[in-house]
Formats: sequence, C-alpha cells, structure tokens
Amino acid sequence: MPKPLLPVADWLTSNGARAFAILHCWLGLIILDMIVERGRKEDLGQPSNRRLSFWLKGHVLRFAYVMLGHLALIHFLVRLPGGTYETDLVTIVYNGMSLPFLTLALLDGSIRGRWAARVARVGFLWGMLTMVTALIILFHQPETRVFLDITLAISALGTVALIVDHRSAKNIA
Repeated sequence: MPKPLLPVADWLTSNGARAFAILHCWLGLIILDMIVERGRKEDLGQPSNRRLSFWLKGHVLRFAYVMLGHLALIHFLVRLPGGTYETDLVTIVYNGMSLPFLTLALLDGSIRGRWAARVARVGFLWGMLTMVTALIILFHQPETRVFLDITLAISALGTVALIVDHRSAKNIA
C-alpha cells in the first residue's frame, strides 16, 4: 500500500474521535474569539502605538510573501543542487510557480493607480493556477482529489467574482 501524501491524513482517519475533538476545540476557540472581538472597538492584536500599527499594516503581508518566496529559493539554490529527496515534479513545479507569484505579490503593494487592481487580479489568478497545477500533477493519489475539488471550486468562484466585479465597475464608470 502506498504511503499517504499527508502523514496527518493517516493519523486523522485512524483516530476519528481525536479528529472530532480537535475540530470541536478549533470551533470553540473561533466562537470564543468572536465573543471577545464583538465587544472591542480595536483588534485584539493591534498595537496601541498608531505609527507601529500603520507600519505593520503595510509590511506584515510583504514579510509573509517574502517568507513564502524564500521557500522556493531555498529549494532551487540549496536543496535541489544538493540532491535531496525533494526532486519530484510537483515540488519543482510548485516552487517554480511560486517565484512569479512572489513577484506579483510584492508588486501588489508597490503599484498605485489603475494598474494596482490588475496586478492584484493577476496575482490571485496565478496563485490559484499554482495550486491547481500542483494538485493536477498529484491527481493520481486519491487523497489529493478532495483538495483539488475544493481548490477548483474556490478558483471558479473567485474568477466569477472578479468578472462580476469588473463588469459592475464598468457599469459605474
């Protein structure tokens, strides 16, 4: 029997009660957060210093994009030349498609004006294309089919939302 793609999947399926308990713990934490946040005027994690809050709002997302991009760079510059086990096609394709996504994501915050919306849309579509491509490569493994269906559904809904938003913006202008 082939080893599952996600080691957690085997643990969750063999211990259904444990997965059920974890799900309810997450649900309880989400509900508790909703209750706490409802009475607050500011976010729980928002700093009291306005300058720091403004700086974090502009830079935290860029740091996250750089951290995603560094994974691909480490793969291509360190691990792949070193001959590690991560030479399967899906890893190479995903990391290769992550580098243009990083570029688009960093451009998203830098470009102002009319082109900003286009960069954001292209970045969204490229991110969805990256996930769909990786999952199509892994389609022969049964446990990835659920993730592929979910990603395809989200991609289709996001694309429809972008088209509707574009048409409504044209009607307003």
